[in-house]
Amino acid sequence: MTDTIDARTGLELAVVGTALLNPDQYKPLAEVVSADMLSHFPARAVWEQLEKRIPEGLPVDYASLGAALGAAETGRIGGPGVFARIGEHGLPVADWQADKLREMALREHARVELVRALERLNDDEDVHAAIEAANQRTARLVERAAASGVVPPQSRRIVLTPASALRARPVHWLWDTTPDGAPPTSHGRIPLYSLALAAGGPGLGKSQWAVWMAARITTGTLPGQLQGKPRAVIYAATEDSWTRTILPRLIASGADLDLVFRIDVQDDGKASARLTLPVDTGRLGEAAEAHGVALLVADPLLSLIDSSINDYRAAEVREALEPLVAAAERHGFTIVGLAHFTKAGGSDVLSRVAGSGAFGQLIRSLVAFAQQEDDQGDAEFVMSLEKNNLGRLGLPSYSYTIQPFTVATEEGPAYVSRFVLGGESSTSVRDALRAADGPPNADRAELSEAAAWLRDYLEDPQRGGEAPPKEIEQAARAAGITPTALRSAKARLKVSSVKPKILNASWVWRLPEVGTEP
Repeated sequence: MTDTIDARTGLELAVVGTALLNPDQYKPLAEVVSADMLSHFPARAVWEQLEKRIPEGLPVDYASLGAALGAAETGRIGGPGVFARIGEHGLPVADWQADKLREMALREHARVELVRALERLNDDEDVHAAIEAANQRTARLVERAAASGVVPPQSRRIVLTPASALRARPVHWLWDTTPDGAPPTSHGRIPLYSLALAAGGPGLGKSQWAVWMAARITTGTLPGQLQGKPRAVIYAATEDSWTRTILPRLIASGADLDLVFRIDVQDDGKASARLTLPVDTGRLGEAAEAHGVALLVADPLLSLIDSSINDYRAAEVREALEPLVAAAERHGFTIVGLAHFTKAGGSDVLSRVAGSGAFGQLIRSLVAFAQQEDDQGDAEFVMSLEKNNLGRLGLPSYSYTIQPFTVATEEGPAYVSRFVLGGESSTSVRDALRAADGPPNADRAELSEAAAWLRDYLEDPQRGGEAPPKEIEQAARAAGITPTALRSAKARLKVSSVKPKILNASWVWRLPEVGTEP
């Protein structure tokens, strides 16, 4: 098997590799694909063995297949390693690839039959007999297509399908942080073949996180369905420079640069053409499939939508993005779109996403980013999963840092930053936004009570205006003050986090009127 394969061979390997790795997938694939559709000789030989063995309940591990073929035949199709090489092309599901392969096989068969009919029309003296023979060939082609489940397009109609005719499928996850000992996929964060949104205020590292994701996918190190399987990424950016920002960030994050693609549009009628949705959706899907792309990063998502579309009108945005979501499922890639927060919306994360309410209906997961002040007065970044349609909500948040990094270039050093994932955090983005904005009207009494309590606590003569944060939090909990209300009270009173300039001193919260140390 060569490194470069054509589209037809890629489809064949995907179908056979999927059935080889997941025998449960064989039956639905076999309803669409038959051995005579396979032109790739090793794939056809393996498929024929699957046809014989799986219905009989015989094992289809590599050793069993090699024994069934025999040493000579195994050597002829590529040696014992051929099974693993075909298996590398396997997917969680390959229904779309099977349908596409069937369509290509029918098209090829039709081409051969029509060429024969044309040759007879040219050679046969009896024109009417030649036309009749051509009609018969065409009728047989239509029958074969119908028997294969391919029917000509018809006018608009209603189709009812009983649930019993459908096949239930599990959700597969691009990013899955399920810890050891937890139920499988219980911590799935971004599902495969869907639209996910990454949103936050400016300067919080959304783009650095997207680059981190790209690096993990191209190196096969992102926990999830693709772990151990490096795949390609398309990075569509409109705000950052590729050579000065994105490429150095990719280098800093350890990405496989051969698997990250910049996307451009060439249009003979428009010199400054750029990727535009939904105009380029079909071409984008085909390009993604041809290069084995697993992730499309849209940075930011709204900038890819045609300028004639009002991005505050939900219906128009859906018309632009729904074809992209369908293309992602059809061509086997996931979309991560970046978006900005507005200043309005309170602590409801989704309502703060700039743009249209249509996002909430189309996205399957929302990764949000925020910043707050920790107990030492330092900026702390937090990342939360604020929407998870296909999995669990309430998954742990993560802290993260944005670290400076220097990349050596031929023209001198490039100073960029990179995303570094930290540990789990007890604070969510929703908590951080609530603390930054202050409580809603219904919570003002709670805040006033918390502020009065905190002032009284710190002004106690035994404390002299300051106390360690852990001690304050413990006392506040005992007094019925929530952590959110306590942090809001700290901000209202302008209580600062300071570290006394004495040996082995710990951080304290200090009232502003206490002043600073000399």
